Amino acid sequence: MSKKIKDLNKNDLQKINDEISKKDITFNLNKIIMNDNKYLNYKKKLTEEIKNNIEKRKDWVIIEIEDTCYNMNKGNFLTLLILVNPFNEYKKEFPEKLFFDPSDIGYYEKYFDEIIDYFIDEFDIKINKSLVKIIDELTFVSSEVNLKYGSTISLKSIIDIEKRNERFRELLHIKINKEDNLEPDEIMNITNESLKELIKIITEDKEYNDLKNYINSDAGINKKQLGQVLSYIALKPDFNENIIPTPINTSFARGLNTIEEFYINAVGARKALITAHKEVKKSGYLNRKLSLLTIDEKINDIEDCETSQLMELNINNNNILKLLRNRWFLNEKEDVYELITEDRNDLIGKTVKLRSPITCACKNGICKTCYGELYKINKNTNIGMVATLLLTSPLTQRLLSSKHLLQAIIESIDWGTKITKYFEIANNQLVPKEKFDIEIHKDNILESEEENEVIIDGFTIIDKNNEIEIESPVNLIINKEIIEDNNIFNENKNYYTLNDKILKEYDYIFSYLVENNGLSNSLFKIKDLLERNKYISEHNIFDFYKYFTSLIDESGIFINLVHIEVIIKQMLYFINNNREELKEKFPDYKIYNISDSIQYGSKSIGKTLAFEYIYKQLTTDCFDSLNKKENSLIDLLYN
Repeated sequence: MSKKIKDLNKNDLQKINDEISKKDITFNLNKIIMNDNKYLNYKKKLTEEIKNNIEKRKDWVIIEIEDTCYNMNKGNFLTLLILVNPFNEYKKEFPEKLFFDPSDIGYYEKYFDEIIDYFIDEFDIKINKSLVKIIDELTFVSSEVNLKYGSTISLKSIIDIEKRNERFRELLHIKINKEDNLEPDEIMNITNESLKELIKIITEDKEYNDLKNYINSDAGINKKQLGQVLSYIALKPDFNENIIPTPINTSFARGLNTIEEFYINAVGARKALITAHKEVKKSGYLNRKLSLLTIDEKINDIEDCETSQLMELNINNNNILKLLRNRWFLNEKEDVYELITEDRNDLIGKTVKLRSPITCACKNGICKTCYGELYKINKNTNIGMVATLLLTSPLTQRLLSSKHLLQAIIESIDWGTKITKYFEIANNQLVPKEKFDIEIHKDNILESEEENEVIIDGFTIIDKNNEIEIESPVNLIINKEIIEDNNIFNENKNYYTLNDKILKEYDYIFSYLVENNGLSNSLFKIKDLLERNKYISEHNIFDFYKYFTSLIDESGIFINLVHIEVIIKQMLYFINNNREELKEKFPDYKIYNISDSIQYGSKSIGKTLAFEYIYKQLTTDCFDSLNKKENSLIDLLYN
């Protein structure tokens, strides 16, 4: 952990003074960076010192950056020296504004982005090598230390915290009883709050414990996994992504107590393996299709294509602002293009008109203005493949992580006052409170693969001749016993009738399953958006772009939106195949999903023949070679 010296209290300062024993431990970072010999020697000396005695990594040092001093341990100082490698390569002083706590691994991605922005005007192969060198050195040093000392956690640390903290002991033995009749979202709220409290006790523990450093560094331990191991497993999803209503009422450390708990966890474990096996293949297939779609995309040498068409987007939060860094937008008052930088907080809450690859008027490739200042970095790379990898890698990684932790993610169900007035809701069941009849129209009956199972999304309550229409927030399943014991379906009127007498005979009328939002819900929405025609067929390109952007924001993927726009550009097909018309107007167009874009949205026969649906390529949308509505790709060979 690093702190400014002026922020330290007297006890902290005394602790530092005691530990350094009046040794000379103040280092001027920029003096080291600007001197090659000092820079290399300090890294070598610290590495050897920590390798030879792992406890040395905890020794205090003071780092001076510009006019401010920070204290940190030697392990973090070594990490910092590795991270500032580009400044040594370019002989530039390290600015204090880029400094961050090297133990905060969650900040690293932002740091690398800031480094790229800092050197963007002189970006070349040298900075690429420097960034690779950082990763190599960090890997090498950590591997050497781990090989010698190993990374592990002592169970004794957990026992010691339990002895010191009574609340910690309670959290380790938390239990939720079925008799409490809690809804799934209530159970998950208890689980999540307990985990937060557990983590807080560990990290704020005044004594040393093995877990504290791992959690503070945000590396090596998944907090949710830790919660399931130490405190409470709670709910798990089944094969169909529905929440199993019975919670596992223990932790992995305490052990599973009943056959039911073993069964539920086995279902969850198998679901995780299926997800990893089945869905990762789908993610890889998406990667392959996007690669085919975008492989020919490049940055054109043209500075400005002079398009008149801009893409509108509302910068509704700081995250969207970051995803638009180094992009050009139109200042309508001044009638000039301005660059979006991270400090343009004045743009938050406003709608901007962007220069975009989607509406670039270049016949081939994308002009520098439409691509933004990132062209200085990506000018010699395949920008289509960059876009593909940045989008699909997070999906694959999150799917792979499911085999380590299959987690229930539940949103609260808002039943509304109508349903709660007439029904008691507990244990995933709806029980009538008073006398009334129920009618269920055929339009409210959903398809089901299960025999004797009737699933509905709404019904009508007949109460004292009043008809109350009910729309359920989740799908409801009629109690099977009611269907088996009674003739409730009226063939003439096409609806089910549940009268007051029937309702009295059964413990419950409807049951329901809570859907699991999954590890990658927003990423699956992105996948569906790209692969299915539903949204595309009902919306224009501008709505499509805004919705795609909102999903990126929701998913937490940190990807500059220019990469998303490179993909959308390939899904947009102009009827007359003349992008240069964008200088004057927006031509007639179609939006295709990925598969259709590859098959007949693009005019590249070589690209489409690399795709496996040969039959589709030789016919068209109707897939009938005798009654084609449009020219197919094969017809291009004869033109």
